[in-house]
Amino acid sequence: MRVRTRPARDSLTRPWPEGPGNETSLLYDNEVVRLGPLGSAIVSHAVQPVTPRELAAALQAEFGAPAGDPLAATQTAVDDLISRRVLERLSTEDEDKT
Repeated sequence: MRVRTRPARDSLTRPWPEGPGNETSLLYDNEVVRLGPLGSAIVSHAVQPVTPRELAAALQAEFGAPAGDPLAATQTAVDDLISRRVLERLSTEDEDKT
């Protein structure tokens, strides 16, 4: 499975005030989605189609290893961002085009 960030009407990214990373606000139609450092990093890494495994490696390089399984933690975050319509899951046909 590959995912990619859904284009937002507008976005704002600024340094996270409580530590490393950034926070991002994305405007989708009439909804604003605010993301902390992890969500912001996922969105920036998923501008081009990416697998959860590739995201897990990028996030681990950026933030260090999470407690537990990095791939499972990343998959949970990806599923949350898909449910919030920030990321879109690409079909196999879409993957073949990238």
